[in-house]
Amino acid sequence: MRIRALYVLGLASSFLAFLCSRPVAAQEIPACKPVPPENIPDNVETRFNAARDYLAVDEFDLAIEQYQSVLADLENLEQHTILKNQLSLGLAYALDRLGSTDRAIPLLQQIIERLTVSEQMSLELGLATHNLGQIQEDLGNFAEAADNYRIAADIFEHLECSQYRLFSLTSTAIIQARLGYYEEANETLYSSLKVGQHTDDYQAIEDIYHTLGWVAFLQKRYETALDFYQTALEHGQQFSNDVLSLSRTLNNIGHLYTQVDNIDAAIKNLKYGLELLSDVPANIPEHIDLLDSLGQAYAISDDYSNAWTFYHQSLRLANRSNHPYRQLISLLNIAKMLVAAEQKTAAIALYKQAINDIEQVRDNLRSLPLETQQRYTETVADSYRELAALLLEQERVFEAQQVLDLLKIQELEDYLHDVRAEQPQVDEKLPYLPPERLLLEQHQALLLESPSDTDPVLSLEAFLAHPDVAAALATLDSSDPTLLQPEPLQQLQQKLQTLPHKSVVLYPLVLEDRLELLLVPPDGPPIHQTTQITKHQLTEQVSHLRHQLADPSSDVKATAGSLYKSLITPFQADLNRLKIQNIIYIPDSVLHYIPLSVLYDQPENQWLAEQYTSHNLTASDFGDLTQPPSRPFNVLAGAFADANQTFEKQINQRVTNFYGLTYAGHEVSFLQRKLPSTQVLLNADFSRDNLETQFQGQNIIHLATHAAFVPGQPEDSFILLGDGDTITLKELRNLSLPNVDLVVLSACQTGISHIEDGLEILGMGFQVQRTDARAALASLWWVDDRSTSQLMELFYTELAAGATKVQALQKAQQQLIANGQDEPYYWAPFVLIGNGL
Repeated sequence: MRIRALYVLGLASSFLAFLCSRPVAAQEIPACKPVPPENIPDNVETRFNAARDYLAVDEFDLAIEQYQSVLADLENLEQHTILKNQLSLGLAYALDRLGSTDRAIPLLQQIIERLTVSEQMSLELGLATHNLGQIQEDLGNFAEAADNYRIAADIFEHLECSQYRLFSLTSTAIIQARLGYYEEANETLYSSLKVGQHTDDYQAIEDIYHTLGWVAFLQKRYETALDFYQTALEHGQQFSNDVLSLSRTLNNIGHLYTQVDNIDAAIKNLKYGLELLSDVPANIPEHIDLLDSLGQAYAISDDYSNAWTFYHQSLRLANRSNHPYRQLISLLNIAKMLVAAEQKTAAIALYKQAINDIEQVRDNLRSLPLETQQRYTETVADSYRELAALLLEQERVFEAQQVLDLLKIQELEDYLHDVRAEQPQVDEKLPYLPPERLLLEQHQALLLESPSDTDPVLSLEAFLAHPDVAAALATLDSSDPTLLQPEPLQQLQQKLQTLPHKSVVLYPLVLEDRLELLLVPPDGPPIHQTTQITKHQLTEQVSHLRHQLADPSSDVKATAGSLYKSLITPFQADLNRLKIQNIIYIPDSVLHYIPLSVLYDQPENQWLAEQYTSHNLTASDFGDLTQPPSRPFNVLAGAFADANQTFEKQINQRVTNFYGLTYAGHEVSFLQRKLPSTQVLLNADFSRDNLETQFQGQNIIHLATHAAFVPGQPEDSFILLGDGDTITLKELRNLSLPNVDLVVLSACQTGISHIEDGLEILGMGFQVQRTDARAALASLWWVDDRSTSQLMELFYTELAAGATKVQALQKAQQQLIANGQDEPYYWAPFVLIGNGL
């Protein structure tokens, strides 16, 4: 129930009124009002009031100091329970606003525990529960957040607190929409609407219509979204007539019209929004958003002159008023517009500036309105891909490699929501060439440092014609593309030189109209190739191959051969010249769904697994490629092997039955024979608690059980334990495996009903690496457990004989091929992610 979250329903004033209300004489008050603390000592009341005053003016450090001081004095007193809860609630709020969520969460949990044990149904209980949900949402723990919001809504309903209940219900709906549960989100919002219609909270009703419009927009139901936004506009005009709220609605309507190419209607609504704000200070967020949306409308209609002007008006205001996310949206839009205007060299410089800023920003994105969050996420996701494509187009391969790695980090952030906070803040992740630095300095001086917000914007033509700008662009266009060699690439090549297998790193980049490829050898410049295949064609090939691979009777060689021709053939001469033995693969988009080993060289009649070892990485700078495994092997093996036991789990909102795997028991029995130190957890003993208590001292974790990695949210993917419990992909990172060389998931599968961009597979590999384990071995499609057991026995036999992980996997695959099980269904499903030694 924080100010930045309360933006959605405008309840900030009522929450601050609660936090900052003065104690009054004890009296009977409604349940929906804060219970006033009684008999507060004078020395406590002074600091209590000071804390509330600081909170009201966003002086959070000072508020925290006062709250902690009072709580310390009251710590050993059994009385003043109400006061302690209200102090803790205020302290948690202040800590969270400063980003100290690790300190705020225990405070809220203590409030909830105290009030739950005492069976006190109070406003403080509802607020603490809701606030805990908000923090969980900020951390990307959407399932936990939704649970807390629902509980808070029930508490507020019991207390007859309609206003707070509306906010908790709407927050629940937003989470449901983020998880892709659109029907549930709409049902929750309609429930909110019924509650709101029995109150006088006209602003809340308007915002519910807004949120219904946003949910419809996410589903690309643009006509429905427009109807909801129009209803919100009419409701606001009739009741609240709040120009800020009306302008936000008009911005949403205008942006929606740009999506359906009705540019005239977009411009009309956006300019009307600006008219409403004519008497309001120019630096407010609503003004910035409208200007940026106008820039986008003109850019879509190829009116680059007007687009340049409005984008820069938006960027200038965002810079001055310290709105970092809005700065980035406008800066990225300017770069994209420059590409469309065939000013690609200038676009590269601005893209690099924006991405360097993205790597720096740590403000909470959810402080923004929902539509602005959506625009930011979509704009940023595309920017890394667009910059990498531009750099490759200009053969700036050294810089392109670094952007491709940063693209993976951004994709992981978009999927897991908690990645960027762990990344080190570096001023310039992407270094600038000297002429680029000069170009950006001129851009700042000529376009963003005007003394007044109303000063005219220097035109695009005049900017490009400026002597310093023209000279910088000319120098860049004639520069040697190998001049800039970022340090991360040098470090990667040093690692490749130390590996026992002669290795290269292969980066594909899937674009709408082509497939770009980058091969990084142990020394020398990266090698760039382009395959003329559209993303649609590539997706069709991958999807077709996935369906073929699920059927052992299918002949996959033609489709697998086409993909070999797209990905490997362009580098065949280089691979032969360099005498490459191992390909380290960093797949992109739909290519996550196919292991490299299954590609087929039709001229040579060989699978790639017969030519090279291979393993995947999430990005080149994640994990240590060169650390050898610790020996002897100590294995902890868990197995769900009871064929008479079935567990029901939901996948993509459908119930699926998972039964015990008979051959999983054979797998772990083999491990015990082959590696006598193996510890086994079977069926019900294969539980979360038992796993966590026995990790210590193990260097291989082998889980012979079902796992499902499906498109959607990380909470949708899971590993099934033998007692029916699950570890979700989101929770996987919480395991601590610092000495583990390999985690084996021997019976997992990824859904083939539809494929998206493979983020669930990228996320799985990354989450295992976050446990400090060095590698994961997992299957990408379902194979009967007997075949899996055979491959696992061969793999561990080779591993125990001294082979590296990539060699052991390749030799196991080759033995199955040689022994007549040459259909990839049997030998190809497993992919090794991480360290290959």
